Amino acid sequence: TQQNSMMINVLAIKHYRSTGIVNFRGKNLHEIKEIPPLSTLPSIVKKQRVWIDVDNYEEGISKWRHSVVELLWLAKDCNATLVEPCIVNWRIKSCNGIKTSERVRLGEMFDIDRFMLPSTHSSFPLMAREEQFAQILQGHPETVASRHDVCIHRGNPPSNIICGKTPNCWQNPNCKRLRSFWDALAETSSIQQNSLIINVLAIKQYRSPGVVNFRGKNLHEIKEIPPLSTLPSIVKKQRVWIDVDNYEEGISKWRHSVVELLWLAKDCNATLVEPCIVNWRIKSCNGIKTSERVRLGEMFDIDRFMLPSTHSSF
Repeated sequence: TQQNSMMINVLAIKHYRSTGIVNFRGKNLHEIKEIPPLSTLPSIVKKQRVWIDVDNYEEGISKWRHSVVELLWLAKDCNATLVEPCIVNWRIKSCNGIKTSERVRLGEMFDIDRFMLPSTHSSFPLMAREEQFAQILQGHPETVASRHDVCIHRGNPPSNIICGKTPNCWQNPNCKRLRSFWDALAETSSIQQNSLIINVLAIKQYRSPGVVNFRGKNLHEIKEIPPLSTLPSIVKKQRVWIDVDNYEEGISKWRHSVVELLWLAKDCNATLVEPCIVNWRIKSCNGIKTSERVRLGEMFDIDRFMLPSTHSSF
């Protein structure tokens, strides 16, 4: 009766130090290989060579859920990965160059975790964080980013006001900048993962429904990716949680202590509350200003833990 219960059980750990639950409940964590230590970036994301990066979404709050999904569909259509944007002054923008105290990541308001993992149609995720995109651009000295700058804006806005010198390719699949992007993809598709060239569709301004009828497809008829929702309904039903105030570990043990608690969560069908990094220690995010903390997920690959697993619906 857990999902329908009004009672929520929380294992509130005030201080945790690895290896605090070794031999806990008669099991030795060092012999459990099901959950490996955390890694900083999924290896599959490192191989992605096709990205969509949007500077500004020219939409009000009522269209956020739809405009992002349009670009996720576009990412799916060309086997690309969309860079996760942020919310700044009630507009969706690129996270790049904006202080953490002045922005909210899209994933903090909407359920986008399922897009962060490889999907049924591709080995690459549909969306990845700004930090991951930056890591790839800086990760190899020989990497070359081929940027295809476009403006995709509904209607015909004065180019010098909205798009500047960037051509507006709204409902124009034969736009020269877009054609160069598609041609580049066709040339590198067979050797994409080993290529040192990263193709980036850099959209300066995007306004829904900018890609309706794009490449002959009408997005309003595509139901594969529904509008974003604010919280997975299954998470709302979780009644067993593990919440840790302080992890008494230095940086060398972060990857292991969190995994120990993930195993404990798995063992009792619970959900561990994602912590933050504050002054080089892992702590609860609760009560700490966004400008003074970094979420664990911004440094480590934890997206796979955010979805229901094979052993549980939570």
